[in-house]
Amino acid sequence: MHPQNAAARVAGQRDAGGAEVGSLCRVDLVTATRAALTHRTEASETAREIEEEQCRGRLLRQPEIDFLIKRGVPPGAILRDGYGRWSMLRIDEVVRECAGMFEFSRYSPDQKSLRAYTFVGTDRYGEPCDVVAWDPKSDELLSWSARAIVAGEDELVAPRLEGGLRVHASALDWLRAGRRGVLVVDWERAGPLLRDEGSLLVDDKKLGRRLLDAISITPKILLDEKPRARE
Repeated sequence: MHPQNAAARVAGQRDAGGAEVGSLCRVDLVTATRAALTHRTEASETAREIEEEQCRGRLLRQPEIDFLIKRGVPPGAILRDGYGRWSMLRIDEVVRECAGMFEFSRYSPDQKSLRAYTFVGTDRYGEPCDVVAWDPKSDELLSWSARAIVAGEDELVAPRLEGGLRVHASALDWLRAGRRGVLVVDWERAGPLLRDEGSLLVDDKKLGRRLLDAISITPKILLDEKPRARE
């Protein structure tokens, strides 16, 4: 229970039920507050672990920086996210796994690895939730923990000056834009996330068609033909 909801419950039952009920509800408020603080602490620890893991990758060397700069990526996008928060791109060795995921090669040293740029993925509140790896050779995006559906998810709740949510076709396009807008990491789950976002802005017809296909997917309705036990 959210602490504010618990507080409202205390106020209402004090008026209707007297001091004894109010006392019980105060216990509920304390319990709810402790639970909220515990959840917040656990989330902070997870965010810190994600950042620390991504920071274990090495800093970009000059040829890797030049690769991005020559393709129109502003230097600031290498160091910070779209809101100016410190979030450096790094280089790491990763092992491709199933379902669009990866593992760091330091944990799978016997597996074939690829060298990728990595960055911290954030949730809609701007908190670190995942590490995303980008292979510039294939333009493939991989997720470490499968939490990142789009890169730049905090754009979903941010004010929009363009009248719509900017969706980028590639990691390079997203980086060129200073990491503003969103970049789809997991297409299978992106549809439900973007369906209620109103207008989506794209610069590529192919991307527009792919987005339309993704948000148009509806769930299958299955008829359960098993006889129900009568009450």
